[in-house]
Amino acid sequence: MSRSRFRTRYLPLHEAAPGMILAEPVQSVKNRLLVYSVAAGLVLTEESIAQFEVHGIQFIAVQEEDFRKDEEVAVEVALAARRAIQIFADADLTDPVMASFFDQILLYRTL
Repeated sequence: MSRSRFRTRYLPLHEAAPGMILAEPVQSVKNRLLVYSVAAGLVLTEESIAQFEVHGIQFIAVQEEDFRKDEEVAVEVALAARRAIQIFADADLTDPVMASFFDQILLYRTL
């Protein structure tokens, strides 16, 4: 039995379309005050996209079905990890701040 797998895609708001599902919350902050917030899981509509524009949201994360085979995912994750390691080859990963930054980049690139 095949299970559905999903992945997050980051895109500029002008590429958003009704029916897409938010993968991450959307928030707008003005003068250090939260003025607009929408939870992950929202199914986008024309109205919600228009509200994002009104509140100056420029990018969103959407959830989409991932049709790649497990082997394809494994290869892409390995390549992304190798690239991150190359980028940080000269970094001092014994520095806790740099190590944390590397971990976050690695996580982001291998999702």
